[in-house]
Amino acid sequence: MMMMFPSEHGRTCMSSSRINLPHTDDMLRIARRVVWFEEPRRALGDPLRFLCHVMQYGRPEDVLPVLALVGQEGFRQALEQAPPGILDARSWNYWHLVLGHDPAPPMPTHPAHAAARP
Repeated sequence: MMMMFPSEHGRTCMSSSRINLPHTDDMLRIARRVVWFEEPRRALGDPLRFLCHVMQYGRPEDVLPVLALVGQEGFRQALEQAPPGILDARSWNYWHLVLGHDPAPPMPTHPAHAAARP
């Protein structure tokens, strides 16, 4: 299912250099679900990593409120700085396609894994 994006007008939680996520009940619920192994406030404290988890594990009811806060640009920023190991190939390619970056660049790799390649 292709994700449709709401208007990006009225967003206040993202500047050009930093994404700030509010610790509302809704955001804490989403954090608890998509970053289940970590305390929700801590997960929201690393917005780019949190957004990658939303893109990987989020259901539409998780993605849409986050998208309304950070817009497509926030998701693009998270993809550009995605740490290795969160997004699988399917999600990596899907989100690049949805956000207008087709074809997707190579997925991020851990430095130790990149050094081991011939």
